[in-house]
This record gives sequence, structure tokens and C-alpha cells, in this order.
Amino acid sequence: MRATLFAFAALMFLPGYTRAEIVIDNFSPGATSIVGPAGPVSYVLNDDVSGTRETTVSANGQVIFGNNAYQFNSGLAGVDFTMLYNLAAPMNFTTSGSRSLLLDLFTSVGGTYTLNVSFGSTLAGATEAFAPISVANVGVRSVDGATLANQALAASVDRISINIRKDTPNFFSVLSRATAAKISAVPEPASFALLGLTGVGGFVAMRRRAVKPKASNIVA
Repeated sequence: MRATLFAFAALMFLPGYTRAEIVIDNFSPGATSIVGPAGPVSYVLNDDVSGTRETTVSANGQVIFGNNAYQFNSGLAGVDFTMLYNLAAPMNFTTSGSRSLLLDLFTSVGGTYTLNVSFGSTLAGATEAFAPISVANVGVRSVDGATLANQALAASVDRISINIRKDTPNFFSVLSRATAAKISAVPEPASFALLGLTGVGGFVAMRRRAVKPKASNIVA
């Protein structure tokens, strides 16, 4: 029992265990309103990575960032905006790295939208787009770098393009997250589970080898 408790205590200090998420953008601090047609409007990232966000908004659209929130106001079908992230250092989105990009942006969805995400790599000299994602209801959306055909690109991503286009023709609608909006990178959960089990198993095995049976416990 004590060995197990020590093992779980040791697991808490394994690299990456306490910080599985890398926040790219949490849309903070102060509020900024961009009314289209406009852009690119540049913003310096201030979370877990260094770089810039460049936002472009088409006519009849408005994007509001700030205070951990974002909102896209649009009046016509076909209105869109793009956030282009230029990262100071490449990120690894393969199975050995962050792998998944999470977009926690959709807690209020008025109408239907299409989300397009692409990764670019200066080192690989390439850009690749993921399949379009329909946004018609609330919830976190994600893309998996392991699904890209070019894994050299996925291992050295320094440009992330996120485009959101309104598809429904209703006159006015809002796409937003009022609190805790963010874009982040996370590793494959199975990798962390395997790492954890390996760490615990190794620790328990070490403890078992170190403890020898006492003479009083040996039955002739």
C-alpha cells in the first residue's frame, strides 16, 4: 500500500504530468473590436507561446477579442474572419508532441458556420489544411496533427490559420464564448496514460526488488 502511494506521488512529478496543455491564445487582456472589411490586425501573444495573431475580417462582419472572451457578429452568409498565428518557435503536433489543437470557442452558436484550419511550416516549406468542420452547435472542436499527410510539417508547425465562415443567411447572428475562450495544444491522452502506468509500474517493481522477505514470513 505504501509503495503504491509513493508511486502515485512520484507520478505527480513526471515531466508534463502537471501541465498537459499549452495555451496559444486566451484572448486577454483588454477588449479589441475589429469591424470588417479590415486587417490584418496584429496582436502579440502573451500566453504559453511567443508570436503574433493577425486577424482579418470581411465586410459585414465584426470580431471582438478580450477579457478571455471572443465574439463574431455577422449579418450575411459568406461573411468570415481569419486568425493567423505566427509562432516564434515551431510546435510539434505529431504523436510524440502536442498532437491536437483544441478550439474552445463555441458556447453560443447562432446559425451555421464552417471552421477551416491549416498548419504551415517554414522548416518543411509546406502548408496543409484539415477537412472543414461544421459548427452548428456548442462544444469544443479539435484537429489532430497525426492525420496530416505531411508529418514533417506536423512536427515543425510555426503557422496556424483558423478561418470561420458564416453559412446561414439570417440577418444577424452571434458566434461566441463569453468566458474562458482559448486555443490550445494538448498531447494525446493515451501517451500520458502510458507514461503514468510505466512510471508507477517501474516504481512498484523497484520497491518489490528492494524489499526482501523476512525470515519469520518463510514457511518451511
